[in-house]
This record gives sequence, structure tokens and C-alpha cells, in this order.
Amino acid sequence: MDLIGGFAIRTDGGICRLPALEGGTRQGVPTASPEVWLVAYRLMNRHDRADLLAGYLRRHGAAPDRVRRLLLEPLPAAVRRELEALLDRRKRLGGGSPGAGNES
Repeated sequence: MDLIGGFAIRTDGGICRLPALEGGTRQGVPTASPEVWLVAYRLMNRHDRADLLAGYLRRHGAAPDRVRRLLLEPLPAAVRRELEALLDRRKRLGGGSPGAGNES
């Protein structure tokens, strides 16, 4: 288990601060937000892991509040578009906000 506080990555637009948002729980242990880790992996050029998370979020939905929080950061255009597409997908599907419950 890793605990990371004050996680930030420098981008061309400035320092992108990645908040420690809870994504749910697994076997009673809080898990990290997949939306935050999608962005982190994109910014670290770990596209293999980012692609897995992007697929998960497309299938299960992204939490709009988390995505909107991340969009406040100085993100590269491609990452910003990917997050906006996740929000648009939720709107088209008429979904609510996931992530408040358990993800087992």
C-alpha cells in the first residue's frame, strides 16, 4: 500500500497538483481515485496504465466532481480533452456521480 501526499507533476502550463481523493473502498481499505491516477499516469507518460484506467472509467463512469476538480489544473490539451470526454459521456448516458459507494 502506498500513501502519497502533496503529489504534483510539472507540466508545460505549470504545477499540476493531484489531490488525494478517495475512489471507494476495497475489502475495507480506501482506494485512490481512478480519475486522479488516470491524469497522473498520463503526465508521467505511463500510457499503458492510463489506457487501462481510461477503459475502466469509460465502462463504469467517471465521478463528475473529481473530473471537474482535475480540470482546474494546468493540464496538457490532450489530457484535458480526455477528461472532458469522460464528462460528456456521463451526460449522454444520463449518469449520476459514481465513486460515493464501494468499488469491490
